Amino acid sequence: MIVKLAKLLFSKRQRLILWRIRNNFSYSRKKRLNFGSKFGVFGVFVSSVKLAFKEMDIITGRLDYPKTDIFMELDSLRAIRRLGACTKEPETVAWIEAQVKKGDIFYDIGANVGAFSFVASAAAGDNGKVYAFEPGASTYAILSRNVFLNNAEGKVIPIGIAFSDNTALNKLVYSSITAGEAQHNWGGEPEGKKFQFIPSYKMDDFIETFKIEPPNHIKIDVDGHEMNVLLGAKKTLQDHKLCSLLIEIDESVAGYKGIFQLLSNAGFSLDSKHRRNATTFNCIFVR
Repeated sequence: MIVKLAKLLFSKRQRLILWRIRNNFSYSRKKRLNFGSKFGVFGVFVSSVKLAFKEMDIITGRLDYPKTDIFMELDSLRAIRRLGACTKEPETVAWIEAQVKKGDIFYDIGANVGAFSFVASAAAGDNGKVYAFEPGASTYAILSRNVFLNNAEGKVIPIGIAFSDNTALNKLVYSSITAGEAQHNWGGEPEGKKFQFIPSYKMDDFIETFKIEPPNHIKIDVDGHEMNVLLGAKKTLQDHKLCSLLIEIDESVAGYKGIFQLLSNAGFSLDSKHRRNATTFNCIFVR
């Protein structure tokens, strides 16, 4: 009777999860987990229920990109803002749609959870490829799950490394370990904050080491570390296959004008400049 009722009320997946809860509780009770404490056993049961609901109810939303369906995993209330990325940065969408052609290779450096990686993938088509670089651990995890969610394996390739002006193991100091957050400090002192050691590469070294396709277009959003990324990409910038870049530039960062000079020396000119806040702009460069 109980089995029939369960089949009526719950899906096969939900029944499997409930069975796991029962087994976890039975095991913890038999083994007296947490030093035999009854509260320890109860704690395991409560945790099992919470995890079961989490497994049963993975929440997703649709990105505000009108031309194709792009879905994003939502792991917190703050994550809902990710769905409005295209409205927030219309110039980024317009640049991708104008510049990225079928079959192109697109590098998204500081990809976050991948909103613009998927927009670029839609523009590049099945024969194109997007490399989405994101060093933040929790953000990279959501980026990877978004690739699966959109059946984009092989078209959007998430890579959990950073680009810089040296190839080394460097320190990433987190502003927050919540997925999707930004303003992390590359190579700084932790001062009580969470940090990890992350592999960083010169872009030129990465392309040569792993024999991947050089980019036709590059988007860079790395919170003040842009010049370091470009200094590690001198060979890549000289490659005439590279047609355009969009770089978020904070004009309050010392030496930001060097970015314009470096790109000018590589044959690029500033095509347009779009304000993000009082000191930060999305700058589009074309060859």
